Amino acid sequence: MESRVKSLTLLATALFLIYLLLTGKILLLIAARFLWLIWLAAAGLVVTALSYRTLDGEGPHGCRLTWSRLALVLAPLALGILTPAAPLGSGALANREIGTVFNTAPPLGSRSVRQATERRETTILDWAIAFAEAQDPASFEGETADITGFAYQPDYLPQGMWTVNRFVITCCVADAMPVGLVVRTDDKAPPPNDQWVRVEGHFTTAVINGERVSVLVAETVTLVDLPRQPYIY
Repeated sequence: MESRVKSLTLLATALFLIYLLLTGKILLLIAARFLWLIWLAAAGLVVTALSYRTLDGEGPHGCRLTWSRLALVLAPLALGILTPAAPLGSGALANREIGTVFNTAPPLGSRSVRQATERRETTILDWAIAFAEAQDPASFEGETADITGFAYQPDYLPQGMWTVNRFVITCCVADAMPVGLVVRTDDKAPPPNDQWVRVEGHFTTAVINGERVSVLVAETVTLVDLPRQPYIY
């Protein structure tokens, strides 16, 4: 009975990982390039569970899957089931200095924005990199942008302004860094926090907290669903 319970626990953990992989919910937690590691982990759990009768006994090196070790497997499984995967949002922004992201991206130049447009959709990160390198925010006056992200209303922005945001991750959500653009909609009410939107408009400049930054003047704001991959790599 003990062997069966432990074996079923390992299989349940493997099935949970496979469920996250097949539904795409794993992309809310880690970067896509590491998916093969999760498949490998799931396969390892299945193999271990199926061969558990051998591992249950005392091996030549004292290998034994004890109840305490089993608890280490059960803990993340229970946490994963009780706390469904969800993307980072405004709650994570509240503890971060999103107002400084315009000056912290590595220099790449505004040309990278145009090159990115030719390769794929231009992201918030592409613009943030361009702004960080530019000598004068006014150099972006009149340039158009089509950006998708989630809305957030920081306390430091005046009425009629809010931010559209994404998180950039390297490995997983633990190293996530927010990037955002200030959006101006003037008299129109901003979308609620965490609402995903597509913003189309053109850039101008404004002084915020004593610093002149580029601001996206929204011509259209469309509510959209959460994308399959909400993060930028």
